[in-house]
Order: sequence, then C-alpha cells, then structure tokens
Amino acid sequence: MNKSERQELANIVFGLASNFGDNLNQAGLELWATMFEQDGVSIDQIRQAAGQILRKRKISKMPTYAEFIEYIHGDSKDKAQRQADAVLDFLRRHGAKAEPRFEDPVTAYLMSVRWQYQQWASSLKESEVVWWRKEFIEAYQSYAKNPETIPTERRLEGSDKVKQLTAGIGG
Repeated sequence: MNKSERQELANIVFGLASNFGDNLNQAGLELWATMFEQDGVSIDQIRQAAGQILRKRKISKMPTYAEFIEYIHGDSKDKAQRQADAVLDFLRRHGAKAEPRFEDPVTAYLMSVRWQYQQWASSLKESEVVWWRKEFIEAYQSYAKNPETIPTERRLEGSDKVKQLTAGIGG
C-alpha cells in the first residue's frame, strides 16, 4: 500500500469507527493495514466494503477485521457456492478427462480426495448436479472452518498409495 492508499485507509477506518461510536488508535490502524496487505486486499475493495458496512450493518459496534473481510470476500457459504460453480464450469469447459488444478486448497482437496475429479466427472448425471452442489457446499464449509484438517501432502497415486496402505500389514 502506498502513502496515499494508507491515508485513504486511515480515513475509511477512522470514519467507520466514528460512525459506530468506537475509537481506533494508530496501532490498530497499522495492524489493519498490515493485514490488508498480507491478505492482498486493494484499497478499492476496502472502500466498497466500507460502503456496504455503512449501508447494511445494524449493529452499533465497529466491525472486526474478520467481519470486514467477509464483506469483501463473502461468507463461507458464498465462497463455497462460487467454488462449486468453478468446478462445474471446469467440467463444462474441459470435460471429464482433463486434469484440474484448482487454486483454492479446499476445492483442490475435495476434488481429489472426496470426489476424485475424473471418476466423478465421467459419472455425474445432470439430474445429480443439484444434489452434488449441495453436498459440495456443506463439505466446503466444514473444511473452510477447520483448514488444518486438510492434509498438506498431495494424495498418493497408484502403487504408492497401495504401498503406504499395506506398509504396516504383517510386520
């Protein structure tokens, strides 16, 4: 964030605090600025979220940083719906034989472990899409609440998987 963007951020955040009858100090502002930078949030996104908060928020307390981010990115259900749409869009554009690379870690995990993409995509019927979407959204929200439950290793393929599964048998 450059100097003018930091000044605009200060105006927005202090203005919100004033609107909600709250106080925010310089240390709090610096913390928010650092977090926005780490999370890759632009000043335009901040400005838009502040406008939504002013128009929609009825609670008379300054929103937390996490609440502010939800205004920017949507809540976990919104994100889950967007990811379900991304999977279905990938299927429509590339078919069942393509090897997907989903950037979202929850989506990548679900579509490689819970639903192995190529097998799932080749057997999905149009009549099942609504139910799959609902199930995906529920699973996504569950993992999004506890991202530490997602294994960091990619799933093992073929014979490596069999070797790992059978390593402790008979020994």
